[in-house]
Amino acid sequence: MRLPRFVFRRLTAPRIALSVLILAASLAVIATSYRAPLYGDGATIVVLDVGERTPEGMALHERRLASTEHLRRATADPRLAGLARPLRAGDPWEAIGSVPVPTVYVSVSSVTDGTLRVDSVSEKSGEQARSIAVAVADAYISDLGADGIARAADSIPTACQFQWGPIGDRRGAVEAVFLGILAAGFVFLVPTSWFSGRRLAVALVLSPAAAVVLLEELGWLAFFGGESVDVAAAAVLLSAFALGAMRRPWVFLGLALVIWAFAPVMHDGFTAMTLFARASAAAWAIGACSGWVSRLASRRRPALRVEDASRSTFHEGSSSNGP
Repeated sequence: MRLPRFVFRRLTAPRIALSVLILAASLAVIATSYRAPLYGDGATIVVLDVGERTPEGMALHERRLASTEHLRRATADPRLAGLARPLRAGDPWEAIGSVPVPTVYVSVSSVTDGTLRVDSVSEKSGEQARSIAVAVADAYISDLGADGIARAADSIPTACQFQWGPIGDRRGAVEAVFLGILAAGFVFLVPTSWFSGRRLAVALVLSPAAAVVLLEELGWLAFFGGESVDVAAAAVLLSAFALGAMRRPWVFLGLALVIWAFAPVMHDGFTAMTLFARASAAAWAIGACSGWVSRLASRRRPALRVEDASRSTFHEGSSSNGP
């Protein structure tokens, strides 16, 4: 199979090296960013003896539930035969995913009601996480007796899935690999004339908005909660403001000063307009500097074209005077 002519012309060593470097860097970032999802569930234990419903008594039950000896007994439950590691007690303040799993978190829900909460985290499935929580609770009930301890029926299902990495599933990994291949192919196939100063300046201004929109589509802005749409909208507005500053820097400098002076400020949370107001000065600086660079590049180009034209005219004249 022969390569097309426009591809063959671009088979240069710098292009191939740069494409391979971009693809390798993309794969390295994806490999370090991928984290398999974790699953969580829980169970509630009720202390039936009212006399033990004190801060000291509930703290004692919490320590027993989270002890290494009790978790070792719970691991022997037939429902936990598929565990890759033994159960361990986790600190309630630690970040989920920062320690090996499976992990059990024990806490006192209510001293007055005598309730203890057993939360579990598993790397296999939600069913396994549920089995871990139930096995820990049942082992404690069988150890102390059903007369003093009972397991409460949870009215609200607690099964959940934790995406604790930028790329948390196979679909996200496939999308990221596809984007890396597109980036490498773009560098390999794009004509050299596209890399002009003006086009690079526009790409520099538009890249923040494109990156934020892409991250929003991939779900990597989940830590912003419901305000992630505002982040994407603000990025698009800032990119448009920067593009305007490229063409009319002094006009948009005045607009940036007006926005900075009169825009409302929100100290608790943000919206698309408040984010736009806070970063409008930075967007103007990026756009104005990019426009200045592109104008310098465009001023140098006509001189080269005149010189090339004179050379071509000289060669045409010399060829016409020949024999």
